[in-house]
This record gives sequence, structure tokens and C-alpha cells, in this order.
Amino acid sequence: MTCAQCGYDMAAGTETCPRCGTRAAGNTSPVTDAPAGTPASGPAGHPTPHPEYKFDAHRWTLSDKVAGAASLLVLISLFLPWFSASYVSFASSTALTGSESGTDAHGWLWLVFVAVLAILAYLVLTAGFQVLPFRSRLRHDQLLLAATGLNLALVFIGFLLKPSTYGIEGVSINWAIGAFLALIAAIVAVAALTPLGRQQLDSRSRPPATIS
Repeated sequence: MTCAQCGYDMAAGTETCPRCGTRAAGNTSPVTDAPAGTPASGPAGHPTPHPEYKFDAHRWTLSDKVAGAASLLVLISLFLPWFSASYVSFASSTALTGSESGTDAHGWLWLVFVAVLAILAYLVLTAGFQVLPFRSRLRHDQLLLAATGLNLALVFIGFLLKPSTYGIEGVSINWAIGAFLALIAAIVAVAALTPLGRQQLDSRSRPPATIS
């Protein structure tokens, strides 16, 4: 069963949409694939006014929460050490160490920073509006999956591209905690938003069906 308000795929027997809070009794519209953010139609086909913003975290599904938290970890990891470098001088028997954050090693990772901010801002909007004040060709889950998928691709490229040692003898460069945290968190964010991931996570947050 698909919510006519936001396009979320609900389990049969669900009373309210776990994504936008619309009651299932109102999901009788023949349009079942309405993109997220499409305003509801009022009398004579005129769109109804958007409700005032009222934050309610219960509008987030468990998959939304997992993806949002994982994306926030990706953002934090950008400023943690991604690569550690060490230099050992065999002549003087001295060793030097240093590290670089993700944004220092790869300036284009600021794109991930911007994308994560957009994801978090979108989630805050969905928690406050039953109907988003803008139109989107993608459904809620598709929009989040596209954004987190982009982050995963950029993080994976940044993980693979270690800085060069420029052939200097005694210099070695290794991955640090930031790179591992970013990669794991980006994978978790995408996995939570895949159809299988959403089904498994969101089914746990739904109340059990009662038998009358």
C-alpha cells in the first residue's frame, strides 16, 4: 500500500504513514506514485495551503534516522585524520609523524560536506511539514538514496586516493581513523535506504498488527 501524500510504501494494515503521518483512510487517491513534496489537491483541483512548520521526530522512519545519523558521522569524519604519514631517517635515526584530515588531503571532499548538510536539512523539513513546500520528481526514499549514494562514491574515491610519497625514501602513508569511519558510515547510510534495508528497519518500528 502506497501513501498518496508522500509516496511511501506502507505495510498492509498500517493505520498511519510512518513517513508523513497521513492516515491510511485518506490513501484512496488513484495516483499511487506521486513524488515527494507534491501538494495535496483541494476543492476544484486547487492545492491546499501548506501547514505551518511543526517539528515532530516521529515522522522519521527508522531508516531515515539511521541514514541521518550515519551521514552526520560522515560529516564529522571529514575533519578527523584521514591519512597518517611517517618519515624515518636512517642516517640520523630520527622519526617524524604527521596526519591530514579528509578535507586537507582532498579539497573536493567539501562536496560531501555540502551534500550531508543538504540531507540533514531535508530531514529536518520532513519532520516539520506533512507536505513539503517544494516539488520533487523523486520520492522521499529515492531522494535520500541518491544523495547518500553520491556521498558514498565520493568517500570511496577519497579513501582509495592516498597522497603520494613522491618517491622519498623512508616516507610511508597509511589510512587513519577518519577514512575508515567515513567509509563505514557512508555504507551504512546507503544500506539503510535500499529497499531491503528500509523494509527490515522500518518493519521493526511499526506497531504489531492487532487481530480483532
